[in-house]
Amino acid sequence: RSCKACSYHLCAACGDKRADEMLSEEITLTVYRAAQLGILPGMGVEEDALQVAIVRGATAGALKLKIAELYSVPVLLQVLRRDADSTPLGNQEPLRYDDGDVVYLSVGGGGLFAGGGFGGTLGVGGGAGGLMEMMSRAAADATEALSGALEEAAARARELEKTEYTLNVVLLARGARPEKRCKLTVVAAARVQEVLDMVKLELDIEDEALYMEFAGDKLPPAAPVHMVGLRDGDTVMVAAPEDSRSSL
Repeated sequence: RSCKACSYHLCAACGDKRADEMLSEEITLTVYRAAQLGILPGMGVEEDALQVAIVRGATAGALKLKIAELYSVPVLLQVLRRDADSTPLGNQEPLRYDDGDVVYLSVGGGGLFAGGGFGGTLGVGGGAGGLMEMMSRAAADATEALSGALEEAAARARELEKTEYTLNVVLLARGARPEKRCKLTVVAAARVQEVLDMVKLELDIEDEALYMEFAGDKLPPAAPVHMVGLRDGDTVMVAAPEDSRSSL
């Protein structure tokens, strides 16, 4: 661009003025955040492209503050890079980007120490206050994730309590006693010992020491039926400890 004041390509004074003007211009950056797994279910982040408007001459720390303001990503958890595998940008490092350029963002503890650590005004709330806010948010996220996991487990337990399996039970012959068979309908959440007690009542063998076997494996008495692989229509064996036959 020509300079009217000196009738030549930008002189030093005009060049400095134009450089200052450019640094004050607002540009829009695309902040690419790759998908990341969390330490607990629900704490990870999905892939995203965040649009952030900022002045051209801003620092990486100022960009982090903008991201925190617009997208609620704690400053202390942000790690910015020029490329996916490059060194993290320090908080005081000038951005040196043009309009439409891409910045790479990852979220994690590494942002705590990148280019400035706890000091200055670049932490959320600044210094120790920023650390406390980060910890508070992390605790809130963990509590929310744990609550969601517990609710999901409770819903699964309620579903299992309503799910019924019809099992074919075979009592092995022993001495003069012939083989006996019966069918039982049990809930999926019932424990093996509870099913065995029902079998003993059904076949009138309450006084015998017996165990249940499925697919050649002795079933642990305390295990829920659905956890040992039993499903509707399966056949299980009932035998005494000295019996050696396998299940059907």
